[in-house]
Amino acid sequence: MSSKSKEVRLEQRRVLEKKLEETNVRIAAFDKNAEKVLAMKQAKEKKLAEKLAPKEDQVAPEKESKPKKKAASAEKEPKKKPAEGEAPKKPRKKKEETPAE
Repeated sequence: MSSKSKEVRLEQRRVLEKKLEETNVRIAAFDKNAEKVLAMKQAKEKKLAEKLAPKEDQVAPEKESKPKKKAASAEKEPKKKPAEGEAPKKPRKKKEETPAE
């Protein structure tokens, strides 16, 4: 004979099924929350992208004008380097004047 009666086994099964159902409800709630978080994240990224899009249009013309300025400055004479035999001159530090007492 079995050590557990049929009624005890049925009761254990009902308890386990109830726990399983509660667990499934928790999983469904977690999944639903995860979907909401993902949707909110995507909406935030979309909003940020829309907000930055007009700024990118304004930045593009500025970027185009900057290389032209660099090209113009490249046409200017380069800085003169000292002759090979000469030591490069270092700028002198200004002496701090102390008031005479």
